This record gives sequence, C-alpha cells and structure tokens, in this order.
Amino acid sequence: MVGTKKTRRKLKRIVHIDNTAMGHSHLTSIADVITGAYRFVVTEPDKDKVGTVLLNALVDIMWSVPEGNDVNVRERGICIRPLEIKNSAIKADVDSLVSRLEQWSKP
Repeated sequence: MVGTKKTRRKLKRIVHIDNTAMGHSHLTSIADVITGAYRFVVTEPDKDKVGTVLLNALVDIMWSVPEGNDVNVRERGICIRPLEIKNSAIKADVDSLVSRLEQWSKP
C-alpha cells in the first residue's frame, strides 16, 4: 500500500521493498562472501581441493533432502536453470559442473 489512508492503493508489480544501513546486514555480507568463493572455485578447474572443502561446509546449511548416506541439494540448495539445455556446448559445460559438484560432495 502506498500513500496516506485516504489515497492508499495497492501496487500490483512490487512484491517487496526493503532497505538497510551499512553495517546492519551481516547475513547479506556472509552470503556475498560465500557466493564469491563458490563462483571462484566453480570457474577455476584447478580448485577442486578448495571446492571439496567449501561444498562440504555449505551442504550443512543448504536446503537438502537426505538420500541414504548422501544428501541431495539439487533443486533445493543448488538450482541450475534452465532445466532443459538445448545448446550442446552449454549442456557439456553444465554436465561437467554437475560432475565436479558430485565429486566434491564425496567425503
């Protein structure tokens, strides 16, 4: 709702408005660091040791579903879009990433 009580109207396209002051959003800062570290190890093929440590630490805080002795984070903590990839070169890159993530998740 926007405006005074007499002129209020619902904004159809705005779902959420938020603001914060510097130093008050520690969760956002942590998410920023984790996202940057994840991006770094994913885009650098020689960072598998760091990727293993990082992914195994993140799995504990990711949305997941237990599957036997494993934890499935696909479509919960890690969502790759689009679901159907038609370009064969991009599909090969995504398949390679998924394979690396699966290797990293093994203790």
